[in-house]
Amino acid sequence: MVRVKGFDEAMAVRNAREAFWERGYTATSLARLMSATGLNKSSLYETFGSKRELFGRAMQSYIDEVMGPKVALLEAPGAGKPELVEFFGGWARVFRSPSGQEATRGCLLLNTATELNDLDEVAVEELSRFRLRIRAAMLNAVRTEGDESTAQFWADMLTAAHIGMVITSRMDPPRAAELADTLATHIASW
Repeated sequence: MVRVKGFDEAMAVRNAREAFWERGYTATSLARLMSATGLNKSSLYETFGSKRELFGRAMQSYIDEVMGPKVALLEAPGAGKPELVEFFGGWARVFRSPSGQEATRGCLLLNTATELNDLDEVAVEELSRFRLRIRAAMLNAVRTEGDESTAQFWADMLTAAHIGMVITSRMDPPRAAELADTLATHIASW
């Protein structure tokens, strides 16, 4: 007889994602994961295999549900200045969110890059792919704004600016919001 799971696996991954996002991979204990997901140890291991595999699913959930929709704006055919302004303006709104929780947690992917860069080759590869996705999205949005070498330059600069403001948000969300607004304003006046 096949045993039916008595929980929503996608919700368990989202709850684990929140725990990892809050504390990082290393500091998120099995006990915290059990509490966050509502699963016991055997259910966690039976469903996800290991803490690392659950983390991989949590990172993919973050890409699909949190970052993907933000980046998709820039990936759309014909994206340009208005989409760049909305992208950075949207980040300013996140950094100013009333709870401040999302801003002070930074980005799960960037947090992982600083935590696991030397420890986890699979995570590093995933992070590199996503950074390249952001850069390609930026390039898509700036390509109409000049020649190819200028577009390449601005794609690199805007990608770096995005990474810098998200890292800044962990320390100073209001300053990160100000940076995002300033960037959106400058892009609008190009």
